[in-house]
Amino acid sequence: MLCRLVGAGLGYRHLMLGVALACGLAFGCGSPGSDAADGEGKAGSGSAITIPLPPPVEQRLTSLVEQLAQIVCERSRNCCPGYGLRSLGDCTDIAGAPFVQRASQVLFGGGPDGTDYSIDEGLAAACLQSARSVANDCGFATEKLLYAWTLPCMHALRIVPKGEPPTECDDDHDCESTRGAGHRCFEHRCLAVSVMPTGGSCAVPSGPTSIPGCGPAGYCNSKQVCTPIGGPGEVCDGSANACTAGLYCQPGNPPVCAVQVGAGEPCDSSPECLKGTCACPAEGCLGQSTCLRPSEIGDACTTDNGCGALLRCFGGRCVPRKIDICQ
Repeated sequence: MLCRLVGAGLGYRHLMLGVALACGLAFGCGSPGSDAADGEGKAGSGSAITIPLPPPVEQRLTSLVEQLAQIVCERSRNCCPGYGLRSLGDCTDIAGAPFVQRASQVLFGGGPDGTDYSIDEGLAAACLQSARSVANDCGFATEKLLYAWTLPCMHALRIVPKGEPPTECDDDHDCESTRGAGHRCFEHRCLAVSVMPTGGSCAVPSGPTSIPGCGPAGYCNSKQVCTPIGGPGEVCDGSANACTAGLYCQPGNPPVCAVQVGAGEPCDSSPECLKGTCACPAEGCLGQSTCLRPSEIGDACTTDNGCGALLRCFGGRCVPRKIDICQ
């Protein structure tokens, strides 16, 4: 499957999409030996469709991709040499990928003839700011699946059925990008979060003007009531957020918050593990499962085998085998 952008370097009067679209993964999504993993996918390969854009949208989108490409190339120059990789000379493919991925929605929404396009300037600004915020960040700690700019850039291209007004948001991230923390997306509208007291309802009412939330010390339980986050030994209801950091909701009668265990410690289920998953430590083994933590970028190493399938050992630390912003 071709993971890099197909046709990103085209003029944007007709946005061309390959049948296999960009996946947006920070560290490549092809299997070892595939064209995508080796970075050898060629623009224009496979079948393609063209989507006509209104000239003002085309011009703005072209400008946005050009600005984003400059920032992406700056990060490529800053980061790639540290991983033993070369920086990109042209970052248009990477910059255009979120917009092509977004425009692919017309394939499932009535086709290009029944679609209106526009640029959300708030999200366009957030798109560029998100890229600038990581221009010197070479750890990719918060970008396990998507680059920091992917969602705001993708959603900056608004796509709605012809004749309908542009929507304000598609998810909470859109609202956080344009209005800041404390806003959520509900029925394509950005609404402020109103903090409810302990015991208050966190159910969303009909026709809301705000979204009820429980605040940092509480969580919305299975009965949609704000409940204090539990400490060690306190009763919990099985919700993922029911216990404080470092604890999990241990099954029982009643279930209580218990301390998570570290890598290599015996376990019965993955929620028990502070990091990683609970699994048998060797293929085919029948012994006690333990918490297994996969290697992470920056872990010390002596050989590639010590870093797992997606990383390699370089300069005594685990680094990605492939980063899309490098060659």
